[in-house]
Amino acid sequence: MRLIKSADEIQKMLVAGQYADKAVNMGFDAISLDKTETDIVAEIDFGIKRLGYEMSFETMVLTGNNAANPHGIPGSNKVETMLSCYLTLAVW
Repeated sequence: MRLIKSADEIQKMLVAGQYADKAVNMGFDAISLDKTETDIVAEIDFGIKRLGYEMSFETMVLTGNNAANPHGIPGSNKVETMLSCYLTLAVW
């Protein structure tokens, strides 16, 4: 990536940031103690698609001990505490 951006590139980055903010908010809203990592991923991905956006790469939600592994794979782990949840995503 170049250090200096054109006005068009800056505008696209701002819009992408707004999409990502919506996706993160969807993720936070979906977190509850009765849901699994894959439940939360599904809610984020579905919510973004309903808005007409696409994820740039696979959404990742990891909880508990899995949250310490940034290259983990979301699975059937349930949210055990609101203090240990890792979320990564990108929208385009």
